[in-house]
Amino acid sequence: MNKRLLLICALTLFGCGMNHPTKAGYQAKLDRYNDASTDQLVKVWGAPDKSYALRDGGTALYYLKSSSKEVVETYSTPHTIERNGKLITELKEEAHLATITKQCETTFFANPYGRIIDISFEGDLCVAREKSTK
Repeated sequence: MNKRLLLICALTLFGCGMNHPTKAGYQAKLDRYNDASTDQLVKVWGAPDKSYALRDGGTALYYLKSSSKEVVETYSTPHTIERNGKLITELKEEAHLATITKQCETTFFANPYGRIIDISFEGDLCVAREKSTK
């Protein structure tokens, strides 16, 4: 019984750890668009959030994705009070609502002929699962 449980736990950990989202996975996802047309890009990604005409006649297509969630952060601070003539230190529990925001900025650079020639990205939400090589 214990061996079976240990095997299940090991397989679960092994399976989950093998394919978590990474920046390398995101880069691999983007690499598929090298030399693709901007029309192909827009068909998959939708209209860009912004686009810029470049001096060389090319275009920069900018995409932003963001995710926010609210979490309750709690912390304890020491608080000294006097009780019955004695100083007593108690921990005072406090909580506040915090918003955590993650984002990913991705920019595709196209030449004057509408072909993607370079891609850049930045942000903690710029992750994707890597494709298995099996």
